[in-house]
Amino acid sequence: MQYKSILSSEYTKPKARRVKRIKGGRKAIRDQVLSKIASGEYSFEQVSCPCCGSDVHGVVSNFDRDFLPVQIVLCRDCGMMYQRRRLDQKSLSGFYSHEYRDLYNPGFRGNSEVYRQNIEIARADYETIMGMLGGTPRFVCEVGMHFGALLSQFVGKECRVAGTDYDAAGIRFAREELGLSDVFVGPSTELLKLGDKPDLLMYMHVLEHINDLDGEFEIMREILPDGGHLFLSVPGVLSWPARQENDILHTLQLAHSHYFSLPHLVHVAARHGFRFLQGDSEVRALFVKTPEADISDPVPNEYEIVYKELKRMDRLWAREKTFRKLKQIFGIK
Repeated sequence: MQYKSILSSEYTKPKARRVKRIKGGRKAIRDQVLSKIASGEYSFEQVSCPCCGSDVHGVVSNFDRDFLPVQIVLCRDCGMMYQRRRLDQKSLSGFYSHEYRDLYNPGFRGNSEVYRQNIEIARADYETIMGMLGGTPRFVCEVGMHFGALLSQFVGKECRVAGTDYDAAGIRFAREELGLSDVFVGPSTELLKLGDKPDLLMYMHVLEHINDLDGEFEIMREILPDGGHLFLSVPGVLSWPARQENDILHTLQLAHSHYFSLPHLVHVAARHGFRFLQGDSEVRALFVKTPEADISDPVPNEYEIVYKELKRMDRLWAREKTFRKLKQIFGIK
C-alpha cells in the first residue's frame, strides 16, 4: 500500500522515468531482489521506533533509492527516521550474502586491486578515532571490517587487531595481503572466541544495517571490559544527504534499517551502559562502557529539527533538478 509522504509526491509513488535509470548489472541485481520478494523468499516485518518504541510516525518514503518496496518513516515522538517495513532477519541475511555488495559496490567484491586502492581512504577515519581517543590502544577490534582497511592503520603501532565480516573475499584479502591473522567470517560474536577483551571496539557504518539494535549492544557489552571504548560511525540522517547534493532518496537504502542523528545514537547507547564522551554532526561518536545502563537518559525530541531540515533539503534538490532541466533545454553549460 502506498502512503502519502510527509515530504513530497516524489517519495509516495516511484516515477517510471526514474526507475528506468537503473540499468546494467545493478538493474539485474535489483530485479533479483524484487523477484525474491514476489516469490516470498524474502519477507518483511513491521517494527516500531528503535529509539523510543513509539509507532506514531509520518511516512518519508514508500521505497528506497533502487525503488525497492520498504517503508521509511519519521517518528513523531522522538524524530528518529527508520525502516518501519523492512526485511526480516532471515531475508536480510540472504540479501547480504547474495545481493548487497554487487548492488551497492559493483565490481568491488573480491577485487584485490580495488581493495589496495581504497586502503588509504581509511586514514582519515583512523585519525578521527585517534584524535578522540587521545592515545594508542593495546588491542583493537572491528565489526564489519570488510577487507581490513581501517584495522591495517593500527598495525605497526604495537597494537593487536582483530575483526569480523560476512564478506569472505574481504577477509581473505585481509589475511593474505594485509597479514591480519585474527580476522573471521561471521557475526560480532566471533570476537568472543578470542579470550581477550579489546580496549577499543569499532563499528564503522555497520550499526545502521543491524535490525536488532538492542541485541547488538548487548553483544558489545560482552566483547568490551568496563572502561573499554566503543567507536560508532553511522551515516548522519542530515549530514549524509547534504553530501549528495541534498538528494534524500540517494541515502535511502534497503540495507539501512536506521537513520541516526547524534542524540538518537547517544540515547540508544546510554540505555545499554555506554556513556557518551564526544561526537560530531557526521554522527561519529566515542563511548565508554560503564558497569550499568543509564536509564535516566531522556529520550530526545528531534522531530521538528529533522523534519524541517529534510523539507529544506528536498526543496533545494527539486530546485536544482529544475535548473538542470532548463540548462539542458537551452543548451547552457
